[in-house]
Amino acid sequence: MNTYVFGMGAAGNKATLDLVELKVINSDSYALFNTNSGDIPRDQHSKFIQLESEFEGGAAKDPAVGRAAMQNYLSDEKNVHDLYNSIPEDVDFVSIITSVEGGTGSGATPILADYIANVLDIPVHLFVFIGFHNEQVGMNNTIEFIKRLIALSNVTIHIIQNDKFNNAPTYKLKEKEANKYVGTLLDIIMGKGRQESTQNIDDADAYKLFTTPGIMGIVNINCSGRRSKTDMNAAVVEAFDSSVEADYGGDAQRLAMILNASEATQAIFDDELQAVRYYTNNNGGPEEIYRHIQNDGTVNEYCIIVAAGMSPSETYINYLLNERGKLQAANQRQKDANETLLEKLKSATTQNIANIADVGNKKEENEPSFVTEKTELPTIRKKKRPLSGGSFKINGFNSSDSDKSIEKSPMNYPPYPNNLPYPNN
Repeated sequence: MNTYVFGMGAAGNKATLDLVELKVINSDSYALFNTNSGDIPRDQHSKFIQLESEFEGGAAKDPAVGRAAMQNYLSDEKNVHDLYNSIPEDVDFVSIITSVEGGTGSGATPILADYIANVLDIPVHLFVFIGFHNEQVGMNNTIEFIKRLIALSNVTIHIIQNDKFNNAPTYKLKEKEANKYVGTLLDIIMGKGRQESTQNIDDADAYKLFTTPGIMGIVNINCSGRRSKTDMNAAVVEAFDSSVEADYGGDAQRLAMILNASEATQAIFDDELQAVRYYTNNNGGPEEIYRHIQNDGTVNEYCIIVAAGMSPSETYINYLLNERGKLQAANQRQKDANETLLEKLKSATTQNIANIADVGNKKEENEPSFVTEKTELPTIRKKKRPLSGGSFKINGFNSSDSDKSIEKSPMNYPPYPNNLPYPNN
C-alpha cells in the first residue's frame, strides 16, 4: 500500500520531515500545511502550503483560526485542484499528521480529513499527537479536537500519547520518539516486512482492514524466548501496558494477527490469548479476523495485533476531562498563592514607606526649614487594548465547561462550494 502525507501545523511538519529522513516516505510523497511560514525550513519551501490566518504568522493556539484558514483554502478553486493533483494516482490512502494543542493543527485537520475522505473519496489515516497536559489552553484544544474526531466519518484514526515515551527524558526527545513511532505504524500499514506464506493477508484483505473507519490500535508483541502460553500471555499484557496509544473502546470490527515466528512459537500462539479478548470484550468478537503467519528466519519473533473500527474509549475521554480538572485546580491554587504573596508584598511596601516617612519627619534641633515648589508631572494616557485570556466558545463548545462526557455532534462546517464537488484535472 502507498500513502501521501500531509503534515499539519508545526508538530505535523516536523514529524513529516522526520519520516523523510527515516526513509519511511520518499521526497515526493508529502506536503506541509501551516499558517506560519517561520516553522518551515528554507529548503522545504517548495513543499509548503500557506494557510492564511487572521494573525501575523500563526493561529495563536486558537482552533477557530485554524478552521477558518482551512475553510478559506478549500473555497478557492485553484487550491482545490492543486490539492487533488498533488496526490498521485497510485496512492491507496492519505496520511495526515498533527498535534492537537495548537491552533493550526487542531482546527484545520478535521476539515481537511473530512474533505479528502468524503469529497475526494480517498481513504484517510489521521495520526494525532496528544501532548503533555501541562497548560490550560492546550487541554481545552485537546478535548475540543477529540469531540470533533467523534463526528468524523470514513477516517481511520491513530491517537498517540507523547508523554508515554518514558525512555526519552525530555519533551523534545519524546516528540522525536513519537515521530519515529508514526513511521513504525506506517511501515506496518504499508506492508513492509510481510512476506508471502501459506497463511497470509492478501492485498485485498489488507486494504479492507487498513481502511476501516474509526480508531485503529496497533500493538507489537515481542515473542522471542516465549516457551509457553503463560509466557506468551505475559508478553501480550506487557505490550498493552507499555503501549503509547490511547485506550481503546474494545469494540473492534476487524482484527488481524501478523505473526513472524518459528513453528515452535507458532504452536503456542492461538486465538485464545489475552490480546483477542482485550480488543473484543465489548461485542462478543469482531466481524472479521485475519491471520498472517510467516517465518523470515531471523531470531526476531513478533506478533503485530491490528484492531480496526473501534470507538473512542469512555475511560480515555474521562481521563482527559479529569486531567483538565486537575490542571484547572492547580492553576487556581497557584493564582491564590500569587495573590497572597502580592498582598504580603503590598503590605510590606506600605509599612516600609511609612517607616521612611517617620524618619524623614524627625528634625534635628536647629535644622533649617526649606520650602520647595510642587512640580507637576505630565500625565501619560494608556492605550486601551482588548484583554486576553478567559474562556472562549467555539461552535457551541465552551472551553470553560467541565464536561462529564462528550457526545457525537455534527461538524457544522459551511458547505463546500457547489462548483467544487470533485476536481477532474
